[in-house]
Amino acid sequence: MFVALAPRLPPGARVLDLGSRNPSLLQQLAQRGCHVTAVDPQPPAGGDCPNVAFQQADVEKFVRSPSAASPPPRYDLILLHEILQYIDPTILRELRDWLAPRGLISIMTFAEDDPICQEHQFVPREFIEHVLAPLVKVEDRQYRQLDGPEPRSAPWRHVIELLFQKQ
Repeated sequence: MFVALAPRLPPGARVLDLGSRNPSLLQQLAQRGCHVTAVDPQPPAGGDCPNVAFQQADVEKFVRSPSAASPPPRYDLILLHEILQYIDPTILRELRDWLAPRGLISIMTFAEDDPICQEHQFVPREFIEHVLAPLVKVEDRQYRQLDGPEPRSAPWRHVIELLFQKQ
């Protein structure tokens, strides 16, 4: 994911990661000179990430709090990786307004046939595209990946990656 995002970001980009589950991506972005803010109700997996401002908070409350509403911050990149199935997906409406001009929203979620969607909500890509309009979809990939280090014991995840850009 970093390889696809890095060339699209301006120097010193402001990045917001909601539901921070990938400390290595955050570190790569911070090392590239991005100003990274990570928000998650749990402490970072694997400990602290140097050069990343971490806020331990409920993602929906963070976005919808009165202090967040006026004026909304402007980010060059907002990451929502593996979180939409756990939160109210209409939060995407508020996040559109948090983007800087030419800003990006990167979404990684699971396809309907993935086992995680049997336990949690499935958010169809058509819904995501509708809520994020008028942002332009610039990338749409669907693939399978192993969920864990052991191929024999780890289940496959059916992943959808979407990237939208503000014009």
